[in-house]
Amino acid sequence: MTASTDAFAAIRGRAAGRPAVVLDDDPTGTQTVRDLFVLTEWDIDRIARRLTDPALFLSTNSRSLEEADAVDITRDAVRTALSAARQSGRPISLVSRSDSTLRGHFPAETLAIADAMGAPDARVLLVPFFGEGGRVTVDDVHLLDRDGIRTPVAETEFARDATFAYRSSNLRDWVAEKYAAGGYSLPGVESLAIDTVRTGADAVAGALRALPGGGVMIANAETDPDVEAIALGALRAEDDGLPLVARTAASYVRARAGQPSAPSLVRDELDVRGPGLIVVGSHVPTTTQQMDVLTAEHPELAVHELDIGAVLARDPRVTRRAAEALDEALGAGRTGIVATERHPRDIGLAGGKAVSRALVETVRHVRHRPAWVIAKGGITSYDVARHCLGMAEARIAGPLLTGVPVWISGSGGRWPGVPLVVFPGNVGSRDSLLEAYRRLSGGG
Repeated sequence: MTASTDAFAAIRGRAAGRPAVVLDDDPTGTQTVRDLFVLTEWDIDRIARRLTDPALFLSTNSRSLEEADAVDITRDAVRTALSAARQSGRPISLVSRSDSTLRGHFPAETLAIADAMGAPDARVLLVPFFGEGGRVTVDDVHLLDRDGIRTPVAETEFARDATFAYRSSNLRDWVAEKYAAGGYSLPGVESLAIDTVRTGADAVAGALRALPGGGVMIANAETDPDVEAIALGALRAEDDGLPLVARTAASYVRARAGQPSAPSLVRDELDVRGPGLIVVGSHVPTTTQQMDVLTAEHPELAVHELDIGAVLARDPRVTRRAAEALDEALGAGRTGIVATERHPRDIGLAGGKAVSRALVETVRHVRHRPAWVIAKGGITSYDVARHCLGMAEARIAGPLLTGVPVWISGSGGRWPGVPLVVFPGNVGSRDSLLEAYRRLSGGG
């Protein structure tokens, strides 16, 4: 057996007795797994029913919220999950899944989890490695690999995010920067060298046990076997009684669930026939390039662009007109696209929420049932799933493309069985949206 096979077997054996509850700050954390469940609404019984799986996602969408609201929903999710764990008789691991390019409410969310656990001395394990997206951590520096060129993340567009900007690529400095910005005391920060990680899970567990209470452990990782050893080491440390909160990207979640990299879904697995609906809320450069490629290759697609000024002014005619245009397209057998205008200006969280509301209202008023839906952008995906499609619970079918998961709702949704493609704004090459469309429409 390979080292990965050994790690998966060990993780699956332990995870049966300690499933992971993953608090996902936007829906894209499901991008590396398959045949698990995600909840956008939860209570004790609903969570308890799913604790027989190695992992369960609670989609908090907290990255779209102000920090105080993010803390509140995080505490509620943890307390509910812990009550469900007591009801089911299974201890759980708590994972705070966030962005591999370091955007999100850190350390507010990990501190909120520790508080809700009743364990203020819980250690924090920081693992932003995301192999599928080219995010690696080497010598404590977090890097974005594009076409073989590694760039420190603080030198990328993601570090200039309007809400979650940062200056440091070295994760020791980044942790200190974030704690200081929030006015929090940092008990200590250490790092797991790659050589230590590759020594094995026992070395990882030992390093975590030696970390001061409340301290942060940075995990260097360059390959999938690295993150698998980290996940197994963390699980062993928890089984030995160490209170731990993992703040990670999606690759750690896959490893912690004991799953190998999921193969891409084929069209027959999704049973899609007919035109679909593409909802684009993300404004990162990657998304804009992908939209340009798709519409240039397929000019027959019915594109309706929402005017940002009218959206911010809350003009109700904007969403009505968009829904009518999409209905006309679907009724004629054409795929429809609704997008916000590609604009350079900063509209902030409040503006982002207004845009999201407009997209939700547009899709809600669409009468024709599409064969499939693509939602581009994490916040957009959450809003489409919960507020448009009524997905209180969905099965994660697997990835359509690398890093692009598909959710399928049960009988309770608005369009039961219609696949929702959760397409992160910052994932993929310039051709990836085109490739997703081809796979769903039968054109490739």
